[in-house]
Amino acid sequence: MSRVAITSVLRAARSVRCASCTPTYSRPALAPALPALARTYAAAPTGHGNPWVLRKREQAAAAEAAAYNERVVGARNQRIPFRQVQMVGEDGHLGEPVALNRLLAQIDTDVNAVVLVAADPPVVKIVNLEEERLKEREFEARQKVRRRLAAEDKEIQVGWTAAEGDMAHKIQLARHTLEKGDRVQLIFAMRANNAGGARTFIDDGTKVQIVARFEDALADVGKRWKEDQIAKGLWVAHFAPLDSIASEARTKLVEAEQDKKRLKNEKKEARRHKEEERKRKAAAKAAGKA
Repeated sequence: MSRVAITSVLRAARSVRCASCTPTYSRPALAPALPALARTYAAAPTGHGNPWVLRKREQAAAAEAAAYNERVVGARNQRIPFRQVQMVGEDGHLGEPVALNRLLAQIDTDVNAVVLVAADPPVVKIVNLEEERLKEREFEARQKVRRRLAAEDKEIQVGWTAAEGDMAHKIQLARHTLEKGDRVQLIFAMRANNAGGARTFIDDGTKVQIVARFEDALADVGKRWKEDQIAKGLWVAHFAPLDSIASEARTKLVEAEQDKKRLKNEKKEARRHKEEERKRKAAAKAAGKA
């Protein structure tokens, strides 16, 4: 059948409407052109009774309900769009339905909040605002810790012929980096020792001793986590902090971030109280003049 003929059949089919004005297909118009489709519709009711139509409407309704539930979950106090709710206990069991207004009247909304955790059926829980803020600060601090710990390895370059003081300094720098929870790449390489660019020959035994010196000095804070890379005069040793050191570093970072956040909130609260006091004095002065 040509495209023009099929288009004509579909136009004729769409022109037929059921009693409720829902578009449907005309069996007589489709039967000659599309026998299989016509037989399918001949065996099923038309309009609202059509199983395909009903299934699509049910799917659309379910999707709409799921989207609505997703939007309202997390609503607080008077923003909860339900009159009756159920409280969830610490053991996970649901209490008897209770009026939302009655529940709100029983709590101090400056200290606690009623939060919707499920919409079908409406389920709520009471959260302490200060504890919630503390958890948010801890979560933010831990996220920052993860980002900091995910940083690239720190590189420390060491010359094979470096002076004793320089060697000791590089060892302390590596220790400090590992104690902070970062990994270290020790890059041992030959360097020119004069203006002409001449290099001093270092035998393999001496190189092994220099690398071993660093490994012994870092043994209480770090460990090798990857095989060394050795090529000609270059030697790269990879060290990671011990698990206990890494855990301690994460804890210190979290505590430091929490202290920063706490001080920031305290300053913000002090500014708010100062502004309230200023407004109170201004109102009292205005009232006195009146």
